[in-house]
Amino acid sequence: MASAREQALSALATKITTLTTPTLFFQRNPDKEEIIPCNGLIEMFDGRPGQPEELLSPHTFIYDHSAELEVKYQHADGDTRQSAIDALLASIGQLFESDRTLGGAVEWVEPDAPLFETEDVDGGETVLVAVVPVNLRYSTTNPLN
Repeated sequence: MASAREQALSALATKITTLTTPTLFFQRNPDKEEIIPCNGLIEMFDGRPGQPEELLSPHTFIYDHSAELEVKYQHADGDTRQSAIDALLASIGQLFESDRTLGGAVEWVEPDAPLFETEDVDGGETVLVAVVPVNLRYSTTNPLN
């Protein structure tokens, strides 16, 4: 059986993949930069579990694990980039609103406000990136499980 950490991260990845289409891709912990499809790219990075709270009886570790989503959209027009990213972020927000426990894998999932950055591409269209920290709260009796 997978650890509580992996169950939480897998549930997040599974939830995000429900948004994917043939022209919107999702990757978890990508090794290299991919070409951004016409409807965008969502990358998930596992992040860090952080220092847990501990309960002594029964001995339980409560994690607020900070994962990260990078939502990317590439287009020559800035308004098109902004509206496409906004629509993707709204869709992600609706996913979390509809299932705050990710099917029971976490006690609570809460995204933070996105941070925006632009990436200039030599000879290509500019990429708008929204970095979304996602907090996953889960408990386990063993920090390795």
